[in-house]
Amino acid sequence: MYEENSDVKRRLIEIGRKEFLEYGYLKASMRNISSAANVTTGAIYFFFHSKEDFFRAILNETATEWKKHLQDYSESEISGTKTSAENDRELISFLFTHKEEVRILFEKSAGTVYETYREELCEILEEAFLEFYRRLGGKDEDAAIVKIVVRMRLQGYSELLHGDYTMEQAMRYAELLAFYGDSGFAGMMKQYNDMLEGSVV
Repeated sequence: MYEENSDVKRRLIEIGRKEFLEYGYLKASMRNISSAANVTTGAIYFFFHSKEDFFRAILNETATEWKKHLQDYSESEISGTKTSAENDRELISFLFTHKEEVRILFEKSAGTVYETYREELCEILEEAFLEFYRRLGGKDEDAAIVKIVVRMRLQGYSELLHGDYTMEQAMRYAELLAFYGDSGFAGMMKQYNDMLEGSVV
């Protein structure tokens, strides 16, 4: 039979990644994957217990590492040990190294344990942004704006993954986005505080 670390397993994972990226988890075909790998569907189930087990095997390492990256990102920005630009360069390097897996996690994971993954990332970033928001005078009752800003930031990363950019271009754009995000957030909070002062009778 097959060896656990055989070339067949590696080939199945590579072909499975392409299939899930194109069709998403729900519409991906195990038959198409096995056919492209020139093996029977039984070969897939030799290595993986189920379709979702196969899906997890492709994505779990990236999902775990990216969540840790964002947790480190949030902690370092709150503590001031790294700038937004430094954090974004590290994130973009990671995202480009795992571009296909990240796109699957964001766009193609409905019906799996990862279907709430994007929202979980938003919650991690929200904690860091809320800290800045409070430091700049924001009130908790109006913190909904932070959710909007965080989703805009994540959408920026997503756009970089969809474009035909080199790593160098993506790094440059990420640096500009970080600058835009920091200055824009500070400007927004100044406007917010001006609005509050103007509303005082």
